[in-house]
Amino acid sequence: VLATSTDGSTSEATFNVAVQDFDEYDVEIDPISAVSLSEDLDTGNYVTTAHADDLDGTDTVSYLLSNNAGGLFEIDSSTGVVTLSGELDYETATSHDITVLATSTDGSSSAATFNVAVQDFDEYDVEIDSISPIELDEVAGVGDAIAIAHAQDLDGTNNTISYALSQSA
Repeated sequence: VLATSTDGSTSEATFNVAVQDFDEYDVEIDPISAVSLSEDLDTGNYVTTAHADDLDGTDTVSYLLSNNAGGLFEIDSSTGVVTLSGELDYETATSHDITVLATSTDGSSSAATFNVAVQDFDEYDVEIDSISPIELDEVAGVGDAIAIAHAQDLDGTNNTISYALSQSA
């Protein structure tokens, strides 16, 4: 500022103006695409990354999972990287909805939910139930049922089981 008197003298002073940030923006999280994971994926593996912005210059964003499917997933609070923290089981659940909550230091928050489809992995072999020894009467006729075999494959997908005699007398 320059001050001038009618007698011709002047004086000058300098001052600073500090502009305070006004909180005009709330945090906004981007939509998160669905993912598909095999049930044999090891814990610690990458799943996806959440991203959110608060356009105010001084605010930072942190992340948490408000729905983590019972502890199956975790998120890095500063990077938004979601990883697998438990064992997936297709036979128990074929998909999970996960909700990410982004929170800004200004107190605003935004949530996004994404789906994780669990793909079946063939971890079970077919198992046949034991068949008790059979006594066959010599008058049994051709085509008479003498035993019933039962087998199962515990994988969640419908594996077809077929039967054949491996030995015959």
